Amino acid sequence: MVNPIHPSKALSRRGFLAGTGATALTLALAACGANERSASGTGSATPTKGGTLTILQSATDINWDPAKSQSMAVTSLALVHRRLTTWRIVNGQEAAVVPDLATDTGKVSADGLTWTYVLKDGLVAEDGSAITSAQIKHGIERTFADSLSGGLGYHKALLAGTKGYTGPYQGKHLASVETPDARTIVFHLTKPYGDWPWIASTPAFSPVPAGDNPATYTRKPVASGPYRVAEYKQGVSATLKRNRRWSASTDTIRTALPDTIVVSMGQDESVASQRLIADLGADRNASAPIGSRPPSSPR
Repeated sequence: MVNPIHPSKALSRRGFLAGTGATALTLALAACGANERSASGTGSATPTKGGTLTILQSATDINWDPAKSQSMAVTSLALVHRRLTTWRIVNGQEAAVVPDLATDTGKVSADGLTWTYVLKDGLVAEDGSAITSAQIKHGIERTFADSLSGGLGYHKALLAGTKGYTGPYQGKHLASVETPDARTIVFHLTKPYGDWPWIASTPAFSPVPAGDNPATYTRKPVASGPYRVAEYKQGVSATLKRNRRWSASTDTIRTALPDTIVVSMGQDESVASQRLIADLGADRNASAPIGSRPPSSPR
């Protein structure tokens, strides 16, 4: 994974992609497609909507708080949280940054120090509230709180006026992140940075409504993506169900095909690999986590 602390060290599109496991397997969650086998059982037909996708992973916890996450735009956090921008990954092509919540990948000022984004119209969060620029500003500000450290922090060294800032929970806010209206957000940087649209694809740029409890938000986040966290059993499983407020018309990247996604945690990797190879029963619609090495066929 790329260094989350020091963006000044040659951070770029190449840096983002290094070590992210951005392969065809990545799209299993970025595009959310449950598999439908052909009638002969010898291959995969076109994915269809519905059903349950099961993900077998060895880790025993999932962090759904975007402030504490090091999840890239093509990993499972993006099923629950959208960001200002995201990535389009097409086999055989270089990954490209594209709009997600925003209408474009950002407009930069002539001096390169200011980036402006306008949100798409009609964006609604899981709880029925409108997704606003203020929610994205709050999401960014809370990443500076000591209790929410550990997530990707490229933006921290690039935004102006962040020295000594410790988050919004004592009523203090960043002047370098402006929200002139409900759909517009403006970022003021310390220096010109042409790859800022890629920075805007990191978890920090997900909307978080004010009034959140930073100690518990990871278990019951407010979804802006196609899925919501319906159930979480520590060390056992996480169940994602459709977020009925999500609109495919505003999202050109996530296909959100399965009705339900179950992340089965604490799985022995060798056993999980054999289950995927056997491809029986419910495991016919199972996958390894994003970035995992594909299982090897038995000799």
